[in-house]
Amino acid sequence: MSKKIRNTTVINARVKELAEFLQSKDFNLKKGDATHAKSSKFTTSQTDDSITTELIRDFERELPEIVQSFLGNQISVTERFVWSEDLTAAEVIIEIKNAPLSISGNLSLLPKNSATELVLDLEISASLPFFGEKIENFAEKTWNDISAIEFMLIETAFKRQA
Repeated sequence: MSKKIRNTTVINARVKELAEFLQSKDFNLKKGDATHAKSSKFTTSQTDDSITTELIRDFERELPEIVQSFLGNQISVTERFVWSEDLTAAEVIIEIKNAPLSISGNLSLLPKNSATELVLDLEISASLPFFGEKIENFAEKTWNDISAIEFMLIETAFKRQA
């Protein structure tokens, strides 16, 4: 079984402007601060046909017992975006160190008049019999909370620019 998540927002910016913002070191490190990461590290690399951004966030927090049995109170999350050449989409891969969990999907930037609709589609699946659904439910709630914080950061940044 797996969980599908879709988060959307409309940002008052052109597609290219929003894509460049999402790829910026400043925004990605602010994501770490806003989600209370103990530490954050951001890197970017480029090939002829794509840009890859990677944000590694380390968290220390109390977790539900089932999750804590795998991770303890330390969570290391690697969030990788592999952007298309035209900057309208990115493949999203999220890895949680030592977790029997897979999170992946796509980010799409869709032009909408003079704004851009940001659509994040993720699929969460746990590879653990019996407890997989509980872990997926926890991951779904956690990622929805994180997305809400990150979307708020984006919306706030572009409201100030307007």
